[in-house]
Amino acid sequence: MDVELGTVRDVNPYFLQLTSYPREDFIGRPVSEVGKMLGIPELASAIEATRHEEIVRQYDLQLITASGENISVEVVGNMYKVGSQPVIQLNIRDITARKQAAKALRESEQRFRLFVESVRDYALFQLDSAGLIRAWNSGAEHLLGWREDEIIGRDTTLVFTPEDVAGGEPQKELETARTHGRAEDERWHQRKDGSRFFATGVLTQVCDEQNNLLGFAKIMRDITARKQQEEQLRRSVDEKTALVREIHHRVKNNLQVIVSLLSLQASHTNDPQVVAAFEETEGRLRAIARIHERLYASDDLTEVEFASYLTNLAQELVSLHAGSDDQIELELDVRDMVLHIERAIPLALITNELIVNSLKHGLRHRPGRLMVRLSYIEGNQAEHKGAEGKREQGNREQGNRDEDGWAEVRVADNGPGLPPTLDISHTESMGLRLVSLLVRQLRADLVIGSGPGADIAIRFPLKLV
Repeated sequence: MDVELGTVRDVNPYFLQLTSYPREDFIGRPVSEVGKMLGIPELASAIEATRHEEIVRQYDLQLITASGENISVEVVGNMYKVGSQPVIQLNIRDITARKQAAKALRESEQRFRLFVESVRDYALFQLDSAGLIRAWNSGAEHLLGWREDEIIGRDTTLVFTPEDVAGGEPQKELETARTHGRAEDERWHQRKDGSRFFATGVLTQVCDEQNNLLGFAKIMRDITARKQQEEQLRRSVDEKTALVREIHHRVKNNLQVIVSLLSLQASHTNDPQVVAAFEETEGRLRAIARIHERLYASDDLTEVEFASYLTNLAQELVSLHAGSDDQIELELDVRDMVLHIERAIPLALITNELIVNSLKHGLRHRPGRLMVRLSYIEGNQAEHKGAEGKREQGNREQGNRDEDGWAEVRVADNGPGLPPTLDISHTESMGLRLVSLLVRQLRADLVIGSGPGADIAIRFPLKLV
């Protein structure tokens, strides 16, 4: 600008590009006319102000281009001399993008603020690096009771219970978040009125672009109702567990009472067959009672560790049925195996019958060897073993042995063995008929070995059908 004439002396190429006017529309024209043409009448006052001050700034002016487009600009005017001639230079900068970015930032901050303030189910607040509260949303006010103007600048220990404060839990949480980037917790917290609630929370680092720690953000949710429901459910489960345990205990006791009654009843008869029937029934009841006794002592009231049960059963039956002059060599080969009660009780009855049969018939009044085995069967091994002797298949659907898993209980002795014409499913023996019935119930296989001696195996699926 020519200071004395107040006219335009020159413009640079970018100014022409910005305004979309040709150069001749500006050169030599008064600044006031140029200002009106560009929609910036403030240019004239800027020139006047520059006469008295070295630098003049005018922000957020609206320039209208030749095509009618509005552009946000800022104007910086300064005066200097070219030789002895004073000159005013106006620098016009397009700030449209900057304004749009600033507007978008303000809108984003406003939206975020509205979002944070609208969240009432979660307490959201910010802490500085020392643990002092710097921001507090309406959810935090709703949950914890303090208004924002009451809590800003105060220590976060206010929301912790006195015992956690005494234990240094707030500092531990800050240190964990400082070291690992975040800290999660579930604990009791305290409101302004002193009431307590159980909450889950996450404390997260807030860092700048250079990864410098600015502070922490805390998200907290009241889960007191869920905690109370979990406690109620736990108490209910404990009560039902205790009830089921007591039921198993009572069943065991009742079975033992029945055993005593049977024994008492047997003492009133001299018929050997009746006495034998009583004794067999007593043995079966004892086998079931032992299962319930183990369930009563077990942590899981639906499963039994069958290996130890089978060991104790075999030892007790040998002690009970073998005479003092007999020398029974008991060979135990049992693998650790946990069975569901629906598997354990039938197998206990079957094993009881097979061991008693060996002791009362195969090894009666003679020294001998009794072998009891409990083992897993891999793949189709059961099918191949079945070829060793006579095999009876239970009433079951064929299953995939590899996927479902199978196991075997085997009882063998070195006595005279079973009659070659014996058909277990049609025998007159109540015990063997019971075995056949229980094998079908288990959907198992009953395999009779070829001897010498009695050799019976029950191969059963581990998976309940």
